[in-house]
Amino acid sequence: MKDIFDYPTSQRFTVQYYDPVEGSKEATYFLYRNSDYSRSRGIELNLRKRRGRFFSGNLNYTYSISTGRSSDPNAQRDLYIGGATGEVELAEGFLWWNRPHRLTATFDLRINDLKGPKLFGLQLPGHWGFNAYYSLSSGRAYTPEDLSGTAIGEDYSRNGPIEQDLNIKLQKWILWGNQRIDLTLQGWNIFNWSIPRSIDPVTGEAYKEGYGSYAASLTDPDSRLARYLSLADPSRNGDPRRFKFSVGVNF
Repeated sequence: MKDIFDYPTSQRFTVQYYDPVEGSKEATYFLYRNSDYSRSRGIELNLRKRRGRFFSGNLNYTYSISTGRSSDPNAQRDLYIGGATGEVELAEGFLWWNRPHRLTATFDLRINDLKGPKLFGLQLPGHWGFNAYYSLSSGRAYTPEDLSGTAIGEDYSRNGPIEQDLNIKLQKWILWGNQRIDLTLQGWNIFNWSIPRSIDPVTGEAYKEGYGSYAASLTDPDSRLARYLSLADPSRNGDPRRFKFSVGVNF
């Protein structure tokens, strides 16, 4: 368990003053103070293969629940602007970064010798390396809503689709006199898995035309165009598959 203090939060202050024309009046101000907190509880399991002659690896699993008073430092201010006169609830609730499950795995193979080991009777080349990193985690936390936009569950009590990613790095180096030439190929999200950055609170999935929040059909051309542009926004999803090849020279 880990307690974290001094998160920023807004606090309301009311000041009374005298106006020569209107008489006694009140003014409301908001100050930001480091007085909030959060709490993480969970368990972590780790399995590690120490580096031997050729390879090493690591497998890690974490289960944790993150709760606190408020995810948003502007919660009290928004409550006041919305017309409410009370205070933000003091009870703990889920936070927007709450992702209970997370699994990561790394694998590194590196042959520094001029010749590599034999595999199935074949002599592997030397002076090369391979690294892979895989991650899988619960999706983004969201507050479930019905079609009318009314919350039907606790704030950030559910998570979107599982997110996973696989990155690789393949490197070959060549010794040329006193110099070393590195040839490197890197790949990110090589299976091009979709990672939604915004979750439809009705379906719990990525926003999609004809479903959830966008189930209602639109007849106004401007509204239809606005919806189309919103769904086509590339920032709604994580980075797609991409590769980079580079050449480096070490003197």
